[in-house]
Amino acid sequence: MSFLSIIVIIVHIILAIGVIFFALQKMRENSERGGAFGGGSGAVFGREKGLDKNSKIALTLGILFMFSCFLVTWIVA
Repeated sequence: MSFLSIIVIIVHIILAIGVIFFALQKMRENSERGGAFGGGSGAVFGREKGLDKNSKIALTLGILFMFSCFLVTWIVA
């Protein structure tokens, strides 16, 4: 394996851990506000407008992770 492929795989793993962390944070946030009954936060407090900071980070990491999947496949193959 070349040095570039090792670096790309390490970045890919870091992005995966970040996506998992922020997805779990969002699930925990929704479960605190009535999510146990299937309503989520939208049923109790109305529809949320826009994304909060953690949701924006999770979305960005998810998009970067998707591109990282293609990059890892292209470089390693």
